[in-house]
Amino acid sequence: MLLRTSSWVGVLGLVVAGCTADRPTPTELRAPIFARSGAPSADRQGSDDAFQTHLKGENEVPPRDTRAQGEAVFKVSDDGNSVDYKLIASNIDNPFMAHIHLAPAGTNGGIVVWLFPSTAPVPGPLGIGRHDGELAHGTFTAANFVGSLAGHPMKELLAAIAAGNAYVNVHTNDGVDGINTGPGDFPGGEIRGQLGDDNRVVNMLDDCEPNSFNAILGPDGCVGNGTTTFQAFIAELTATHTAAKWLFVPTFLETEAGKQLVAKNRGGEEHTFTRVAQFGGGIVPVLNTLSNNPVVAPECQNLDPDDFVRPGGVYRERLTAASTQRFQCCIHPWMRTTVHAVSH
Repeated sequence: MLLRTSSWVGVLGLVVAGCTADRPTPTELRAPIFARSGAPSADRQGSDDAFQTHLKGENEVPPRDTRAQGEAVFKVSDDGNSVDYKLIASNIDNPFMAHIHLAPAGTNGGIVVWLFPSTAPVPGPLGIGRHDGELAHGTFTAANFVGSLAGHPMKELLAAIAAGNAYVNVHTNDGVDGINTGPGDFPGGEIRGQLGDDNRVVNMLDDCEPNSFNAILGPDGCVGNGTTTFQAFIAELTATHTAAKWLFVPTFLETEAGKQLVAKNRGGEEHTFTRVAQFGGGIVPVLNTLSNNPVVAPECQNLDPDDFVRPGGVYRERLTAASTQRFQCCIHPWMRTTVHAVSH
């Protein structure tokens, strides 16, 4: 465990720890139920080299009663300037176009990338009948962007995906008068899958005010744009045993085994996302005392440099088994979440 000792200073007769060690962005969670996926690249704002989504009718807005389903798989190039994709759809009738749209789950948004019939913004023929298997594959770049992303760089799409604000939609049309008459005739979309779906995302948040935090912790102790001063942070901890704006969101989530869990540091301080058997204290004694966590979680005593998540960093891991897991920050130990993975 490596901490830069110059980040430890006396405040109000106590010692506080900064979180500014020079460590690489973490690439793995050390938990046996997890399978490691690709490591993120900084200029991709936390996106993985590869990502995918399962498409089904119940994800549509409004939901569609259909047996159709699909899978969309994407692979970002090493330079981050292009994306290879494969789109698969089964039990579906009359697909005539498919796209990436920008919007969070539960909301419809505009088209930004065409995927089928190709990356050219041209729909396919109507009423083509039953389809099972690969629907399309190809490569797109920022030059293929349309709608609100036209003329924008690739990093903006990848950031939207990382934030859970993009989805894949396959549209169907039987070519007969009347729309939304049933499976095979949902022009607005029959099957949909969210990219970077936020129901599998844990956001690590804080509200550090850079000037006051860096005056105590040293340069880069806080790189955010928060408004809570260091003095107010300590005062709140002293009074309430927590700092309300330092938290994991959500504090509980349920997902399916086999899906990806993403932990994103959206704050200005460094945090850890550590699996623990039981919640407890962390590596900063004064924060343990102020937050009323006197018993240190054993897992927090065996951290490696890549267990620390810098601002903007992410963990991306696939839950490979049904289980209930607890995660906490080993620096700010009141930051916690419980993840319940259920069988399909």
